[in-house]
Amino acid sequence: MPIAPAAFPSDAPVTAKALDTALYTYVPGNQFTPNGILFACTRPLLVEGLIGTALTQPSSTAGTWHAITGSGDWKNYFDSAALYGGGADTQWSTAAGTLNPAVPGTDGLASDTPGGLYLAWGFAGFSAATHAGGSGAGLDENGTTVAGGLQLSSTTRGNVSYALDLVAASNGQLTSLMGYCSDSSGSSYTYNNYATDYSGDLSRFYGMWACAAPPNGTTVGSVPSVTSWAAGGTVTSALLNGAAIGYPLSLLAYPPALRVGTNLTTAVANGSTVTVPLTAAQSDTYSAWSSSAHTWTVPLTGVYLVHGMAYYGTATTANVQAGLSVNGTALTLWGPAYTAAGSGSTAPQITRLLDLQAGDTVKLVTTTSATGGNSLGSAYPSRLVSLWLSALAPSNGAWSWTPPDTGFRWQAGTPGSQLPALFAEHLTNDLSFLVERPYLLNYQGTAQAGLTQNAFHTITMTGSPAGLVHASAGDPYGGWQTGSGGYYEAQAAGWYLVVENFAQAVPAATPASCVAGILQTPAGANSPDWYQQVSTTSGSLLPGAEGIGAYYLREGDTVQPQYEQQDGGTFSTTISAGHQSSFGVCWLSS
Repeated sequence: MPIAPAAFPSDAPVTAKALDTALYTYVPGNQFTPNGILFACTRPLLVEGLIGTALTQPSSTAGTWHAITGSGDWKNYFDSAALYGGGADTQWSTAAGTLNPAVPGTDGLASDTPGGLYLAWGFAGFSAATHAGGSGAGLDENGTTVAGGLQLSSTTRGNVSYALDLVAASNGQLTSLMGYCSDSSGSSYTYNNYATDYSGDLSRFYGMWACAAPPNGTTVGSVPSVTSWAAGGTVTSALLNGAAIGYPLSLLAYPPALRVGTNLTTAVANGSTVTVPLTAAQSDTYSAWSSSAHTWTVPLTGVYLVHGMAYYGTATTANVQAGLSVNGTALTLWGPAYTAAGSGSTAPQITRLLDLQAGDTVKLVTTTSATGGNSLGSAYPSRLVSLWLSALAPSNGAWSWTPPDTGFRWQAGTPGSQLPALFAEHLTNDLSFLVERPYLLNYQGTAQAGLTQNAFHTITMTGSPAGLVHASAGDPYGGWQTGSGGYYEAQAAGWYLVVENFAQAVPAATPASCVAGILQTPAGANSPDWYQQVSTTSGSLLPGAEGIGAYYLREGDTVQPQYEQQDGGTFSTTISAGHQSSFGVCWLSS
């Protein structure tokens, strides 16, 4: 389905059938195998929440991984893969918590082979542990355990971590969420679950088609500016094969995407910022990764999801942190500090929506507060993931495109006088919306002090949204509202990716637990939604928590960043360089 459109020949008329095949149907007349605009609007997306009260996380002194799967233990709340035949998981309350990339043609070839690169992530949460060992999350990728965030277990509060990866998969190669627990008691702990809806404090699992399988795609030299049409214009094969249709669809089917993971044994000295020496990339659509320099060079300007994880293994002490170094020493962004997990593994993470320009460089970095330092571990790979999501706007409020009408079809015999308006509505508007999407990039500019413990607080962001890297326009459709502490109001209906990071001062008393939350309005039955929950002890590195969710928002619905510190006394957020709390949103699909 995300195959490159066939070239429009210069010596033949443009037919309605050719336009429909390029934009709406892979097999002409078959609505179940859409290509182009229809596929980009309804990309395969899976959203699930755990409902099985009997599911538990086992533990052991050495640490136990456990796949959180079971028929009827999950609710499949949304599964657009079902539009194309079989879904990514079974239906509704029969779901098993697995992602199957079953949609025909998604590998980028015309052979109808399912597959491609999928962005998969999830939050594994369970109750307080008996001992302060390790807890965490991972992904089972076709039988291989891929570690995600691993952190110190709390013995008084819940433990929620997350895993995120760009998974290369084909039909029948399943991905599922895993939990991890290192506890010498050998006890089992109940997973967070909620059967009413996917709000509140529950374990969550997501999967989204991101890209055709490398190398089954066509790259573009720059982000295309979609052709505008007016009366008296000329329709040429060069325009249709270029900016009018070919270039935008090629970018949407094969955006810049990177996944590089490496098993390491690198020493990290106390107080130093160390580049994580990742080597060969597993997926790199634009050949932009340098294994010798451990650097990704941004191929196209845009809004990117960027994620990093530094795996430290089991000998970690004190606090560790993962970060992203952008353009050398110009800017380093840090995720929340993770307290060492004692007998269990520790792996700090960072996830951001960033405004990046072509030619920028990005490295995964890490630091530790341990006297004498720590070492990265070799049991599981540290990794860096990036994915292009949208063009960058020239200014806030600059765009006003509307979501495509995916039910439209071109009709033979349409009078020529009607074509300029139809081309403007169903080519310029539709493809521009998919390339120039609604998004938000915002961060905290003024710290909040005296926040009470054991209650969620709205974390305020700047009134003029902008990206942290280049101060790029952060709100092209005018969705950010400053009332009630600040929230994002959807200007177009659809599924949105919501990414948040919170940073605070070291708690006055420890242990404390940091919780990231997202409040959706209209609210769920148990709002706000809980995401990462991190136990923290005293240290010099700044703690916090992160959230990554997928939300269906109607026009006018809102999402708002929420944060809570459980125990530890009153607390303050921080705006020290590279540690600012941030809130990002990007439209994904209808």
